[in-house]
Amino acid sequence: MIIPTPRGNYEESTASPAELSSLQALARQNRQALWWIQRGKNGYLITDAQNLDMLRRIYAPISQYWTDSGRLSGRYWSARGQLEGLNDWQNNVIAQQQTLDGAHDPGHAARIRDLQRQLDEIHHRSQALWQQLDDMREEIAANQRQGAQLMQKANADAQRLLSQAIADGRARRYD
Repeated sequence: MIIPTPRGNYEESTASPAELSSLQALARQNRQALWWIQRGKNGYLITDAQNLDMLRRIYAPISQYWTDSGRLSGRYWSARGQLEGLNDWQNNVIAQQQTLDGAHDPGHAARIRDLQRQLDEIHHRSQALWQQLDDMREEIAANQRQGAQLMQKANADAQRLLSQAIADGRARRYD
């Protein structure tokens, strides 16, 4: 498949580099979008606007899926980053505690209590983040299953569209 985006980039294709180059040149030469798909050993080219619009509609849910997946992934890695920050904070507090161990200065008792309060806060925040990550793992797994189903449906719909275009003569062989 080859469909120019508004910036002139081309979406995913199963074409070889040589075929892709030839198809890109053809799209530029004709100043129009085109759909190239391979079925078996035969390549087919579709350029009519109606079929291209139908193809875009078929794959629109996939675009939305990737947008949603990116947001979910961003939330996941944000939580992981926060855990890393908490880990650094915890290591810093523990190091400070170790410097105060065995000291008998009265001011150290207040500092030790403050460090323990910080460790309690770190522990509380970490537990909440780990729970959030566990919840997101389930959401990610469900999202991946949904993506596989959407892709399977879109590919089947695109194959039906190709079959109809071949039968109607709107798809021409392009090898």
